[in-house]
Amino acid sequence: LTRANDNPRGRFTLLLRRTAQGWRIVHDHTSSASS
Repeated sequence: LTRANDNPRGRFTLLLRRTAQGWRIVHDHTSSASS
């Protein structure tokens, strides 16, 4: 991720499940890193 005014950092985890319609994100956990 690149932005003009800052440089956010962090970690994320996505849990995906395959359904009849295709892959779907069923859970998102995102945390920011300390500056």
